[in-house]
Amino acid sequence: MAYPGATIINEEYMTTTHRRSMFIAVACVCITIYCLLGYTVTANPDQAINHYFSMWNGNNIELAWAFTSSSFFPQLVAIGVIALVGGLLKRQWLMRSVFAVVIDLVAWVVSDIFKEVFHRQRPTHWFYRQETSFSYSSGHALHAVVVYGLWAFFFWRSSLPTPVRILISGILLIWVLGISWSRIALGVHYATDIIGGWLLGISLLSIGFAIQPKVTSEQ
Repeated sequence: MAYPGATIINEEYMTTTHRRSMFIAVACVCITIYCLLGYTVTANPDQAINHYFSMWNGNNIELAWAFTSSSFFPQLVAIGVIALVGGLLKRQWLMRSVFAVVIDLVAWVVSDIFKEVFHRQRPTHWFYRQETSFSYSSGHALHAVVVYGLWAFFFWRSSLPTPVRILISGILLIWVLGISWSRIALGVHYATDIIGGWLLGISLLSIGFAIQPKVTSEQ
């Protein structure tokens, strides 16, 4: 005899299993492309795509620096603190807040490891401030995805009024693009570094969602 409760539990289990499989598949695809791209740009630094986007170099330096600054360590720490405080005040968001902080901390470590692995030198023509760490992949693009992109997703999946969800999520996604553009405009990254940062960010988020699929449900 089948019990309704057992059927519901089984359906929830299947849904969770399907989500985990989907996220793991996305992570595997993205990290594979990421590593192939990293090997390619290290072995052959002169790609046509980098030349195409080099037209952004030196454009709107003040705006570019404003976007870049929003992804520095102190600013990201402030966002994490605000998220945790907000999670304590609105307890149904606490899991998301903790998830966001943990995934960003993991991103810091993973980014540094991969920079050392690929050992790609930065562009030689930079604007405003020179940076000395390796180039692939862009840590700023990575954090743009795992911080601003993640919160865009969370707000989009929230129970806030639709106009509010659209406004906040839209602004955050624009910020992701702004940070990514700023790294090329300042001359501290190649376009392929930005693509790598996005791929690594999506990989980390997908792994996180596979481990904790409940954070993707609407709250």
